[in-house]
Amino acid sequence: MKKITSLSCGFSLLELLVVLVIMTLTANIITYSISQHHQHQALQNASLNVMRFLINVQAQANWYNQSYIIHIEKIKNYWQITAMLFSHQQGRETIGKVTRRSAYLNEKELQRLDYTTISPIIFYGRRNMASTGHIRLSNSIGEIQIIVSARGRIRRCFRSRQGAAITMAEVPQCE
Repeated sequence: MKKITSLSCGFSLLELLVVLVIMTLTANIITYSISQHHQHQALQNASLNVMRFLINVQAQANWYNQSYIIHIEKIKNYWQITAMLFSHQQGRETIGKVTRRSAYLNEKELQRLDYTTISPIIFYGRRNMASTGHIRLSNSIGEIQIIVSARGRIRRCFRSRQGAAITMAEVPQCE
């Protein structure tokens, strides 16, 4: 029978430190990838919400033969996208009552929401047309552009941040 000495039982301090360093690195990598996944999902969900809202406004404009103008504003800690009745009467433009259609986007999910158009996005009634423009949604992962064409086509594309090799399987890359 072998006699167990106190030197041969247990782990050395160096072995324990190496294991702790490996566990810390693994936990940091997992935490970083989870946070990137949450940012990815937040950006994608926000872009889908905006696209659904625009498609519903376009369908309502076509169905009721009315024109709707899209208005975006920041209210406290969220973005509000609203559709308002719009009409041309005798050479002047009038903006009517606010419809009940609004979309809300949380500021925590989006760092920036840009609304860049020459003129505001307007969906025209019976013609099923729109004024051109795009809406940019961005956070730490990248940027999604929602593009509205003159024929009323609504599409989106993704652009990752500089140096990041991140892609979205559901969204094509912006050119």
